[in-house]
Amino acid sequence: MASFSPSASSATLFPDTGSGGQEQTKSPKQSTKGIGSTSDQLENLSSKLNAVGLGEYSARLIEHGFEDWTTVLDMTEEDMSILGIKIGHRRVLQREITKSRSLSSFQESSRTSFSPGSRSTPPTPTTEVFKRPKRRYRRHPQADVHAPKRPKTAYVNFSDHLRSLPEISNMSFVDIAREVGRQWQQLPAEHRKRWEEEASEALKAYEAQLEAYRRSPKYHEYQLYLATFKTAPSKTPRPTILVQHFSTSSNESNNSCNRSESCDSESSPSYLVSPLDTQDELLRQDCQQSLNKATSDLRHFKMRYNNISTYNTRRVPDEALIRPAVSLLLKATDALLFQMTTVQMEIMLDHIYKRNLPPDTLTLAEACIIGACGAHYLPMPVPKRTIHELFASACVLLDTVPVCDATYLRIARIFLFFTFYSILEKSLSARSFIKAGLATMRFRLPILQNSSSVTSFQKTDWQKVYRSLLFFEAWLSYTLGWNLSQEHFRAHCQLALVPVTGDTSQSNTIQFNAAHLAVIASKISTAIRQPALLTSKHIRHLANELDAWKSQLPTAINLETIRSGQGATPLGPFGERCCVMMHILYLGAVILLYHRVLVNRENEYSEEALGITSDEVAQYKMDCQLAAECIPKLLDKLQFGGAFPPKCWVTMLVLIRS
Repeated sequence: MASFSPSASSATLFPDTGSGGQEQTKSPKQSTKGIGSTSDQLENLSSKLNAVGLGEYSARLIEHGFEDWTTVLDMTEEDMSILGIKIGHRRVLQREITKSRSLSSFQESSRTSFSPGSRSTPPTPTTEVFKRPKRRYRRHPQADVHAPKRPKTAYVNFSDHLRSLPEISNMSFVDIAREVGRQWQQLPAEHRKRWEEEASEALKAYEAQLEAYRRSPKYHEYQLYLATFKTAPSKTPRPTILVQHFSTSSNESNNSCNRSESCDSESSPSYLVSPLDTQDELLRQDCQQSLNKATSDLRHFKMRYNNISTYNTRRVPDEALIRPAVSLLLKATDALLFQMTTVQMEIMLDHIYKRNLPPDTLTLAEACIIGACGAHYLPMPVPKRTIHELFASACVLLDTVPVCDATYLRIARIFLFFTFYSILEKSLSARSFIKAGLATMRFRLPILQNSSSVTSFQKTDWQKVYRSLLFFEAWLSYTLGWNLSQEHFRAHCQLALVPVTGDTSQSNTIQFNAAHLAVIASKISTAIRQPALLTSKHIRHLANELDAWKSQLPTAINLETIRSGQGATPLGPFGERCCVMMHILYLGAVILLYHRVLVNRENEYSEEALGITSDEVAQYKMDCQLAAECIPKLLDKLQFGGAFPPKCWVTMLVLIRS
């Protein structure tokens, strides 16, 4: 059956058939061409053009063979250019052609969509029906407004120069493009080289700016925005670069970590966690990455000690070993490094040994790792296997502890002891452990400081633990030559090197000054490893920092008092030994700082070329000699009970460095 046409007569419903009974139908295009005479077609073309204000082109179109509107529908942009149709008139004509094509398409679809038996009324072919359906908008991330702009190429700069000329700017867009390409090809080699050199210089400056920008917080904020944008579904509101900061409070003692959803929101889809505070999100990610790396190192230790039986909450280590080991470790190092108070230590041990209930996993892990470190200080040698059992047990237990608000800071303190143990065992894993502890403290300590549910004593204690972690980082950088991320290191110094108010004890004074000195020594070591940056101005600045540190020391713990043996400090032999170690660190930093100047002088470099005067060189040499003479005398004071304590971790590395 032939398809139904809204404009067909009744005769069309019963078409004639030719030989073989086949229907003799025509396509819509054939029917259009067969209707009317040539004059009617020309009149139809003229009326169409007059309707859109383009009647002036009728004769020109007919002259070139475009005698009806159907032929005009196949006209191309190149045809219009040859006919000399103005650019604006081309757009009007193209719009009318598109509308006519849509009308023809509608008529074709209406013939196939409606049958004679259908009760529905075919739609009227009005202009509204042919509106193009709205294309679904594809979301794009916002551009990075802080990033440096990439410079133009030599060809683009040359093109911009030509476009500024009046004789070129008056041309059409196509003619301008052709003219620019032609002149660029004909440009002499020396002229083209000038354009290329200017573009090359601009590109080098851009790359330097981009490299500096990639180290800025703004770049990391934008990368976080892109990551969140890509993971968000299309119907979820996208995050914006405009950051709204908010303050967060956390209850360190009351938050429970038994439910998985409380543990750092790890179970929530990433696109549901909108980064309202980008800086906090970046710190959280850095903390998570550092913890993952440290956990990976712990698992390597577990594999190494796979044949060793470990302790658990049902089988705890012997109290006769753990209690003296923990007590001796805190007593021997407390004046230099704060880990926990004596009261906290007693509570931890009583929780394990004085209750009838099994201890919690985190507390037992703390006791095992502290006991493994303290076993090196016991007067009676402890078998290596026993120490390895304690360490392996701490690794296994910590791997089962959930990371959540209530455990962050305690896990950071455990990594402080893991660092301690790695140094004693001469393991390079100390680097990942100390990094994990610092990243965790940087992320969680500001939240703790803003919490109203935590006492001031708890805030002070965790501040001291952060300071001890910073001491390890700076001291190992100075001693072993670790390269530090200066951005992160400065941030740790700003947060950790804060004087603790209300604590006037000698231990706190030594701890703060030791951490401050370790930071200065780390700066010196970093400068020595980069000779190009070690200018005379930099040397004087570091020397002034050392002098300022020495001058502000209390009389009771300064170098002259320690050497004379007239100190009135109530620290006892362990505290005095920690104070001696601090001064050995200071003397080693003095020697290291002036070493480069003296070596250059011995190699016949001129003082003027270095920017150092002869008087300064003489002073540096005298300071180095005094430091070298003083260190052996201080080593005598490190003897305890007639001999060095077994495996004194500070002594060994400092002696090697000095």
